[in-house]
Amino acid sequence: MKRRVNFCVVLICILSGSSVLASEYKRLYPKAGRRDTMVGGPSEQPMTKCFEDHEIVKVHRSIHQRPAKPPKIYRSLFQQPSLHGCTIGVTKMLLADHNKDYSYLAQHRKFGSLELIFDDLEASDLKPKMLEFSNSFDNLVIDDLKQALSMTPLNGSIVLHIFDEHIGQHVIIVDKIIDVKSRSNRSERSKIRTYVRLRDPYHGWEVSVKAEALLKRIERLEYIYLENASFGPSLNTGA
Repeated sequence: MKRRVNFCVVLICILSGSSVLASEYKRLYPKAGRRDTMVGGPSEQPMTKCFEDHEIVKVHRSIHQRPAKPPKIYRSLFQQPSLHGCTIGVTKMLLADHNKDYSYLAQHRKFGSLELIFDDLEASDLKPKMLEFSNSFDNLVIDDLKQALSMTPLNGSIVLHIFDEHIGQHVIIVDKIIDVKSRSNRSERSKIRTYVRLRDPYHGWEVSVKAEALLKRIERLEYIYLENASFGPSLNTGA
């Protein structure tokens, strides 16, 4: 019976074009946890992708790949423990970033929220601030995110709520927003391309994606930033 369910899941993923075999990147996928809804099998497709291949500019590392040289600013990397455990994965990374204990976090949390992340950060003597705006113009959203990043000391990070059509409600960590000038030939005027470097607990990796890929997943701009970010070498084992 177990083999039958797995075969059905794989078949659905292949027909929907979201199979792991269709990706040029090596992706990790969260497992169904005990609090994930189960109706004859996982409630969501374990091999569903968050951010398509063509939206990704670069994969910097995953939980199984450490950087070639130690980064100037330590940023932890963990994968969420279950299909609906993104808030746990994000909270764990932020606490590890700041040398805070994360061992008390539950391994399973059904449908978490930014409020839960906020409470966990505040309980760890960090100073989170949560802001929310309606998503009206894409350029204003990017400007708001840049401003939020600038308000975090030492190039801190922000927690961002997104909605992905494949995995639904989700939270990620945005670390950098980079504007790059580019042109295909000398006769053309330079174009500004914007990329977003983020940590996604769903696949347990750090990637840079095209700004438009992120923007289309923002229904309502809702994020958390820390006023007292303090990055540095960590004793935690995250990559």
